[in-house]
Amino acid sequence: MTRDAVTGSLVAVLAPFLGENMASASVQAQAQKVATGAGPLAPPEVEALVDKLGRGLVVFLGRAKTEAVVAEMRSAVGLSRDAAGRA
Repeated sequence: MTRDAVTGSLVAVLAPFLGENMASASVQAQAQKVATGAGPLAPPEVEALVDKLGRGLVVFLGRAKTEAVVAEMRSAVGLSRDAAGRA
């Protein structure tokens, strides 16, 4: 997936919980932190991005809801669900 596709998919999942602007700002800020270059995000970078976003969500949503949202984010960006319980 391209960087725009990954970030767009994640924003779409997070927007109902954080609002469009906060979701977009959060995804963009975290993507800049995990990316090693300007091109598409590599699978380990996508994994790290979802993990970072999930850790931040706990404050807003609580652990149980965050786990469900992290699983939804993983699905939206084509990651397997085997590590979905790490939030």
